[in-house]
Amino acid sequence: MALRDQKQCVHSSDHVDFAGCSPDIGGCKKSAANDPAFGCALGKIGIRPDPAGFIIGGTDGTLFVYKPEPLPEKPAFVRAATPLPPITFKDFGRNYVGKGKYRKDAGPKTPEQFRVQELENLYPKALQGDAAAKREIAMESLSGKFVVENPWVAEKWLKEAISAGDAIAPRGYAELLNRWKTNVRAEELVTLYWQSAERGDVPAMIWLVEYPVAANLVPAAEKKKWTGLATAQDAKFAKRQEIRTRYATNLPLAEAGDAEACYIVAQTMMEGISGIPGNNTGEEFLRKAIAKGHPAAMRTLAVLMEIRAGAGPFASDTIAAEFRQFLTGAAEGGDREALIRLAGYLAEGQRSFDKDHARAYATHLKLAESGYAPSMAIVGRALYTGTLATKDQAAGLAWIRKAADANDQNAKQILADIEKLDAREAARPPLDAKLEGVTPEVFAALKSIQTASTPAIDEAALRKLIDAVWFDADYSNLDEDLAQELADAKRPMMVTSSDGQSVTFDKPLPTEATVNFGQIFPVNFQPTNLQFYFVLWQRTTNAGLLVGGTRVSVQAKSSIEGALAKGMYDMAIKAPSVATSELTQYFNVLKASHDAATPKVQNDFRNVIRSSLDKANRAAEMQANVQLKPYINLLWLKEP
Repeated sequence: MALRDQKQCVHSSDHVDFAGCSPDIGGCKKSAANDPAFGCALGKIGIRPDPAGFIIGGTDGTLFVYKPEPLPEKPAFVRAATPLPPITFKDFGRNYVGKGKYRKDAGPKTPEQFRVQELENLYPKALQGDAAAKREIAMESLSGKFVVENPWVAEKWLKEAISAGDAIAPRGYAELLNRWKTNVRAEELVTLYWQSAERGDVPAMIWLVEYPVAANLVPAAEKKKWTGLATAQDAKFAKRQEIRTRYATNLPLAEAGDAEACYIVAQTMMEGISGIPGNNTGEEFLRKAIAKGHPAAMRTLAVLMEIRAGAGPFASDTIAAEFRQFLTGAAEGGDREALIRLAGYLAEGQRSFDKDHARAYATHLKLAESGYAPSMAIVGRALYTGTLATKDQAAGLAWIRKAADANDQNAKQILADIEKLDAREAARPPLDAKLEGVTPEVFAALKSIQTASTPAIDEAALRKLIDAVWFDADYSNLDEDLAQELADAKRPMMVTSSDGQSVTFDKPLPTEATVNFGQIFPVNFQPTNLQFYFVLWQRTTNAGLLVGGTRVSVQAKSSIEGALAKGMYDMAIKAPSVATSELTQYFNVLKASHDAATPKVQNDFRNVIRSSLDKANRAAEMQANVQLKPYINLLWLKEP
C-alpha cells in the first residue's frame, strides 16, 4: 500500500499505535468526508476509515476490512514482565593467548563468535536509538540463535524501529506476531508485510506475491507491481517467476501432446517451485515426450533413474534395461550429456552396461566431432598410440591440439609429453637409448626375444623382457630410455649394445597386453600403481619391483607390507595341513625372489618381509593361531 511517511501526514495527532499512517501500520482516523485522499492513502490503492475498522482496497475492486487491536506495552500474549528483561547474548566461548598475567583475549575465531561480537557492537547503538540496530538485535532475540529469546524487548524495539521508518521492522513485527501470538489474523500479517514492501524491502514484496496467506488478500494488480519490483532486485525470485511463466505457457501445449512442451513442463515440475506440481507428475510428461522420440527427455528420465538407485544397482533388471534404452536412445539422438555418460559407462563397465572399449571410442568420436574438448583429447590419444583405433599419429595429433586450443588440461599434458619425447629422440641417435648402449644382459634378452619363433611378444617373452629391463632387480638402475620406447610400442627400433652389437627389434605386443603395457615399464614408480607392482612381483619373482615400490613413500611401504601380511595371515588361518603347505610354498617364492636380487635389495627385501610377518603373526595370535611362528626363525630372514 502507498502509505505516507509521518512528515507527509497532516493527521499525525490522530494516530493510534499500529492503526495510523506510516510510521504506524493501518491508516488514518480521519474520515473520507474530511479528506478526499481517504486519510493518508496515495494513488488508487489505499486505506480509509470505516465503522468496522479500516478498508484496504485495490484497483480491481478487491477490499477487505482490517481492525487492529492495540497491543499492550508489554506483550501479554507472551507473559507479563515488569520491568522488561535485559538483552542477553549467548556465550560461544572465548579464545585466549598466553598464561597467567600475560593471558589476553585473542578475539573471535568461530562464525558464532564473530556474529555475537557484531551484535555486541550494535547493542550500544540500539540503546542510543539507532533503528536498524534495534531491529537487527530484536530479530535475533526472536530466533534465539545468538541472543537469548526475548520477545518483550523485541516487540518494543520493533515498534520503535517501525516508527523511525526502518524498512525491515514491519516484516520483523509480523514474524513476532506469527510466532508468539495465537490466532493472528491474516490481514494483520499482510498489512505489516505490505508496509515493509512499500519501504523497499524485497523479501516482503516476495512474501506478498508467493505466500498462501496473502493469496486472497493482495489484489492482482498489486501482485503484478510487487513481482516487477522484486524481479528486478532478486535473481532467485526472477528465476522462479521465469519457471512459473514457462510452465503456464507450455502446459496447454503439453496436454495437447507437443513433445518439447511435455519436456519443458516436466522440467518445471521437477524444479519444485511453489505453485507447480512436484516431480511425481513430472515423469508422466517425460514419458509422453519419450514416446515421441525426445532425446533430452530420455536422458532426463535415465538420470532420474540413476538418482533413485543411488550408488547401488537398479532395483530390477527391467529398470536397468529401461535405463540403458533411454540413455542409449538419447545418445543416438545427439544429446551431449547422454553421450558423455554413455562413453564413461562403456569404458568402465558401469551402471549395468558391459565394458566395451570400441563403443566407448565411437561415442567419444561422436562427442569430439560435436566439439567436446575432453573427448577430442581421448580420440587424439587413441589415434596417436594406435589403441582402440587404427594408428594415425598425424590425425591424433590434430585432435589433441584442437582439444588443447579449447583449454583441455589433459590434452595440454599429452602434448607436453609428446614434445618431450620428440625432443629426446632428436637429441640422440639411434633410438636404442643411452649413447653407450644397453648392457650386454639387456641386449642378450632382447636378441633372444627377437629371434624367437613366436610372431609377437608372448607371456614368456614378456616376463623375459621385464627381467631384462629390470635386469639387476634394483629399480634405481632401470634403463629409462629403453623402457619408455618399449612402452611407446615404437617398432621397429634399433637396439645397440655397449660392446657395439646391434639388433633390429620389431616384435609387436599381444592385443591383451597393450592397454596395461605402459605400467610395466614406468620411468618412475607411481604410488597409484602399487597393486600392479605387487601382482607383477608375484608373476616374475623379481624382488626389485616390490622393494622399489616401498622406496616411493611411507604410504607405498605400508601398502606393500599390508599386502604381504594379509597374504600370510589368510593362509595361516586355514586348516593346519593346508596352511603349512601354502605357507611353505609362499616363503619359498619369497626366498627365490630374495636370492635373485642384488645384496642391497636383498637387505631391503628382508626388512619388508620381517615387518609383514610380524604384523601377520600378531593378528594370527589374536585368533590363538601359531602357524606363522616357525617362519619367524627362518635363517635367511635373520641375515644382516
